[in-house]
Amino acid sequence: SALTMAGEYTHKSGYYYTKWDNPRRTDGLTSNTSRFVIKDSKGRIWSSTGKYKSTAPDDGFSIREEGVWKSIDFSGANWSALGNSDVIHEDKNGNVFIGTWGGGLLILPKDASGFIYLHSYTTSGLMHFTTEDSTAVFSVGPNDESQRGFFDKAEGSTVPEFYEVIGAINSDDNGHIWFANFNAANKKFLAAAPYNENGMLSLDKNKWQYFGNNDLLSRLAYGAINSIEFDDLNRVWLGTQSDGVYVLDYNNTLYDKSDDIVYHLGITENLFSVDIQSLAYDRNGIMWIGTQGGLNSLDIYSVGNQSQILAYKHIGDESGRNGPLGNWINQVKVDAFNNKWVATSKGLSILPENKSPWEENAWISYTVRNSGLVNNNVHSISTDKISGETVLGTENGISIYRGAFSELKSDYSLTAGGPNPFHLNRGNDFIIKNLMTNSIVKIYTLNGKLIRSLMVENNDINGGRASWNGYDDANHPVSSGVYYYLAYTNEGDSVTGKIAVIRD
Repeated sequence: SALTMAGEYTHKSGYYYTKWDNPRRTDGLTSNTSRFVIKDSKGRIWSSTGKYKSTAPDDGFSIREEGVWKSIDFSGANWSALGNSDVIHEDKNGNVFIGTWGGGLLILPKDASGFIYLHSYTTSGLMHFTTEDSTAVFSVGPNDESQRGFFDKAEGSTVPEFYEVIGAINSDDNGHIWFANFNAANKKFLAAAPYNENGMLSLDKNKWQYFGNNDLLSRLAYGAINSIEFDDLNRVWLGTQSDGVYVLDYNNTLYDKSDDIVYHLGITENLFSVDIQSLAYDRNGIMWIGTQGGLNSLDIYSVGNQSQILAYKHIGDESGRNGPLGNWINQVKVDAFNNKWVATSKGLSILPENKSPWEENAWISYTVRNSGLVNNNVHSISTDKISGETVLGTENGISIYRGAFSELKSDYSLTAGGPNPFHLNRGNDFIIKNLMTNSIVKIYTLNGKLIRSLMVENNDINGGRASWNGYDDANHPVSSGVYYYLAYTNEGDSVTGKIAVIRD
């Protein structure tokens, strides 16, 4: 919906096509704003439309499935608040959870058997299911008693009845899923729930554990948790709006609070801001913290039985080469290969796994000027673990990244090079795609003479892609002939391929 062409126009609720005086909706998102986006294990793209602290009903959420966009919204007493879709999370079992601003929790089980609603509504409502061609309306609710009482309404004299806000969702490696209940009137701001034998969220309230002002989270101001993350010690990290970061160490005894410890991090611990937007833990034991004032990283290490934390600041860089593009960080994601993806208000920045954040020109950044990004205000990031492509939710729609960092693979089975034949001096490089992380590539003659070494350190390799300009290590163009490349890792994986070079 970022394009405007003859006979077409953009609209606040997506992309419309006009023919005379009869406008109709084309296949697309329900709203230009994509607040939170994920690509799930079934290849579906989910996009929410609500925003943090947005109190007016919005436009529901959209799902792209089998090449078609489907939009879902709600109406009716209380139910309209489900249109304030916010955080979306897929757990390891394939269940999808949508946290809303006022409508509680909505769940699509892994078998897609129908939505489950966890909120305390005692009335029925309407679901509006829209595609390009039609809108169907279904009656939903009311919930039975087994689906009520898991969360509490947000506190406030003007807050509507049953106005339950879910501001963050994440699942740990111990078989629990965690929910943040924003400003809950009962002061239970954080909930941890187990799964049942079918791999679905347990609806046995007795098995849910809660944390809040009656526990060690007593300092937590009005429960404004908007990010949940876990480290290698199973500690729970909570990013908050206006109150910094809390770290809950429940000592792997979830139902015994007697040994719980809570740490608090703020400005005195070198954070840019106490307004936290996102948390992400990488494979090197670094916690990345996106704030409204900049990007922090925390190095967590142990001295004896105590954990020590060193906090570092990564100042934004307008060029996007020596730091993230901006200092307003919307989200940080770590992909399967330990690359750091940073969504900022000024574009998308990537820190490759094998680069230091302080290394000169280590960062790679994209804006509307140098890429197909539809808007510089990038809200969210989701990387498909199978295809590697990355879906970006922005203020003006969705962009999909298919570049060097979507080509990183866990083996060399898809590695290929081209163009072949390679015409030297025509302005294009020979590209080797779908490499493993930390690959080294060498170019040889057929009789085994080394011509060129392609290295990450020389910027010949970015992500899963290596580029060769047809020159040798002495910076001389090679002669016409057949060469071969060898790509390998220090762990012993390797692949070879031939290059037919034509020197024009």
